[in-house]
Amino acid sequence: MTNPQHARAVPGVLGDDQAAALARLLDRHGATLDDERRHRANASIPVALQAVITAQARHILQREPVHRADESDVLDALSLIRAAREDIDQAEAALLLAARTEAADGKPLLTFRRIATALDLESEQAAQGRYLRRVGRPNASAARLGEPS
Repeated sequence: MTNPQHARAVPGVLGDDQAAALARLLDRHGATLDDERRHRANASIPVALQAVITAQARHILQREPVHRADESDVLDALSLIRAAREDIDQAEAALLLAARTEAADGKPLLTFRRIATALDLESEQAAQGRYLRRVGRPNASAARLGEPS
C-alpha cells in the first residue's frame, strides 16, 4: 500500500491536493487495483501510457537523442489513447452517479457544489450540466440500475 506521506506533487501533472488524494485512494484500494489489473487487460493502459511518457520525458529533459526504436512505443501509446479516454469517461459517469446517489440520510452523497470543486468546474450549474451529459436524467439513471436486464 502507498503511504500518503510519500505522495508528492508533480508540476504540470499533479498538485499537492491531487497527490494526496491519489495516495489516499491507493492506500485504501491498492489491493483492488492489483486484482483489477489481473482480471482486465485494459486496466494497465494508464500505467503503460505513463511508462512511455516518462521514458520520452527523460530523453527530452536530459537532452538525449530520441532513438527510432522509441517510435513504435510512442505509436503504440497513441493508439491506446482512445481506449484510455473511454475508460475515463465511463469512470466519470459512474463516479458522478455514485456522488448523486441517495445516502442513508436521504440526501445525495455529494452536492453539486462539492462535485464542481472536485472537478475544478466554475459552478454548481456546470457540475449539473456535466452530470446530465455524462449520466443523463438523475431519476432515470438511478431507476435503470434496479431494472432487470
